[in-house]
Amino acid sequence: MLGHRRRTTHPVARREEGQDMVIGQGQGGADQQAVDQGGAQNNNPPPEDENPFYPGPIRAQDIQDEEEVDMQSALRATNVVESLLHTYGITSEYIPIQMALEMVMDMATNPERHDLQHAFGAATRPDDCPRSFKEAMSRPDGDKWLEAAQTEMDALIENGTWELTELPEGRREVGSRWVFIIKRKADGTIDRYKARLVAKGYSQIPGIDFDQVFSPATRLASLRTVLAQAAMRGEYIESIDISNAYLNGEIEDQYEVYMTQPEGFKVNSPDGRKWVCKLKKGLYGLKQSGRLWYHKLATELENIGFTQIKSDPSIYVWAKDGIRVTLPVFVDDITITSKSKSKIQEVKDALRKVFKVKDLGPTTYLLGIKVDYNQENRILELSQT
Repeated sequence: MLGHRRRTTHPVARREEGQDMVIGQGQGGADQQAVDQGGAQNNNPPPEDENPFYPGPIRAQDIQDEEEVDMQSALRATNVVESLLHTYGITSEYIPIQMALEMVMDMATNPERHDLQHAFGAATRPDDCPRSFKEAMSRPDGDKWLEAAQTEMDALIENGTWELTELPEGRREVGSRWVFIIKRKADGTIDRYKARLVAKGYSQIPGIDFDQVFSPATRLASLRTVLAQAAMRGEYIESIDISNAYLNGEIEDQYEVYMTQPEGFKVNSPDGRKWVCKLKKGLYGLKQSGRLWYHKLATELENIGFTQIKSDPSIYVWAKDGIRVTLPVFVDDITITSKSKSKIQEVKDALRKVFKVKDLGPTTYLLGIKVDYNQENRILELSQT
């Protein structure tokens, strides 16, 4: 199994041949020096920041590029190995890391250890959600997952996301899969079951299925500046969210993208021939979906009089008759600031004619940042925990 990891510029201490990293001990600490020198070991548990399974924070400026890694390398960068060993009563503090990896890999792939395979899956995905349509239907709550999948299918069909057709000769379809998620309330109770159909965009072919993929998003520094200026002017600050934003983008005519039909909802032509989905709109997972959505939103904002600023193409401004509206966009999260409450509502109504808009009212949370705003006293506080 292949994945990706970010290569950073953090220095990594070299180990001489024959030396081994130890789970639960940091490199260069007193305990590791004792092991290297063949001396006594300190049995006190090490702090997390010295544990090789806690890689520590990665700064944006440290990221250089991506490289393919195998499953074992991916596991080294997580605490999944240590968690599983601990769960099944295996002391891991002084097991060499390679031995621990081999043990977990053996447990996770051994067909006779279904319990450990289940635990491995639970440790690597939230809420132990099903990984496939078949698995979802076989669970006790299968009726809820079926209802969620049907709701997603109804929305996609209503949106005109695809049309069913035969696969042209010489073309290859992109795969599709279901992603199941349990949405929870703040107190941890279940809010709703959600199913999302995504395309396996990694199998798309450049130049045939897509071309450009870049789409800008508001920089956090720019967003903070917009909020600070709004507070200084005593403006209203409100937020809206575009539901299923990527489904609004329209695929360019020169690129024909064919996708396998969703699992559990496959139909054939009247004469029994296989049908595939010819995509007409963007879909989560496609390489170009982000760019298609960006162009769609930019076009609609320009139609109602907004202009992009040159320093940040994800910030739009409308100004007329002494009224100014600033609108920063982060994918599908849109913030609107203005002194005119009626103009903000006018912008919401204009967007609602084209998109499915969720009105969040005065901004209290934005991209994981808590926003405390006293408009009367023009005091704005941003906090993130």
